[in-house]
Amino acid sequence: MRERTVLASNEKRSARIKAAIAAVFDNPYYKAPKHGPLKGCRALGFTLEGVAYRAVYRIDDGRRVIEFIAIATHDIAYQRASRRLR
Repeated sequence: MRERTVLASNEKRSARIKAAIAAVFDNPYYKAPKHGPLKGCRALGFTLEGVAYRAVYRIDDGRRVIEFIAIATHDIAYQRASRRLR
């Protein structure tokens, strides 16, 4: 029974993350650009089970690409994005 509960919970999390990503594709310029080490990036916030998450991404207009740098809890997403963009 525990396995089914975990699977259902993972499916809900996965669906919420996919919905956040779809929101970015629907309107990538909705969020304002970041400053400092994340200059040029944007971040969409969403919650999962009461925990704040961020999807940090940047837009390459020339190639018409949205690149996701990090998707994680709030602080960890920004830390990972900063490290990956060095």
